[in-house]
Amino acid sequence: MSKIDKKVLIFIVFSIFVLLAVLINSSSHDIRIGGLYISFEEGTTEKYARSVIDESNLREDIKLDYNIDHLHNQYYLVVNQDKKSVLYNELMKANIWIRDEEVIKKGDNYIIVVSKSIANNKDFLDILSKQDLQLKKFVNCHIYFSKQPKDWVSYDKGQKIKKELLEKDKILRVALDDIEG
Repeated sequence: MSKIDKKVLIFIVFSIFVLLAVLINSSSHDIRIGGLYISFEEGTTEKYARSVIDESNLREDIKLDYNIDHLHNQYYLVVNQDKKSVLYNELMKANIWIRDEEVIKKGDNYIIVVSKSIANNKDFLDILSKQDLQLKKFVNCHIYFSKQPKDWVSYDKGQKIKKELLEKDKILRVALDDIEG
């Protein structure tokens, strides 16, 4: 390969990397967050949920829908590492599967997110009873920043807000309600 061919090849490869970097960077800026889905511990009151949201300094014009029930995974278990291992062994024997993505580490415990179909499974409920575990129901809330695109926040800011909210005691899950820009 001649020196000119090598220079052209290097230029083309470099150009491709620059183009990919620009595309990746610009696509993350196009994603806008119009709100958040927040899952609180069972028993969390609307007053408490609103106070946590107010303390988070999100913005003043947000709308909070308290205790919505249209999210598909509404139930959870709280277990420590030892109980988690025993529970998973029992679930595998009963051919009941919980995906790893549905397990959240919170402090010293694990929050195991359970679908409605599993929550209604007799074998699953028998295992919980045998393991002395209690199935709980999330208090799910939806926060709208605004219906106006000018009030939506960037994906990066949404990730920052999510991280801050997950540090709160009674908040177990936070999902971004993203809107492609």
